[in-house]
Amino acid sequence: MNGEPEKITEADFRWAMNQNPMAEEKLAEGIRRFAADTVLLEEKMLAESKS
Repeated sequence: MNGEPEKITEADFRWAMNQNPMAEEKLAEGIRRFAADTVLLEEKMLAESKS
């Protein structure tokens, strides 16, 4: 091993993710939480700009 990460295609990555239910669920959960946090941040920024 030369210390460099193995290169995989997007299709291989997606296949591997779909084979691991926990990885798939945790990724989806992270995306949902990030989206919710983005909405909260935007709301706070709007409220701050109005005051």
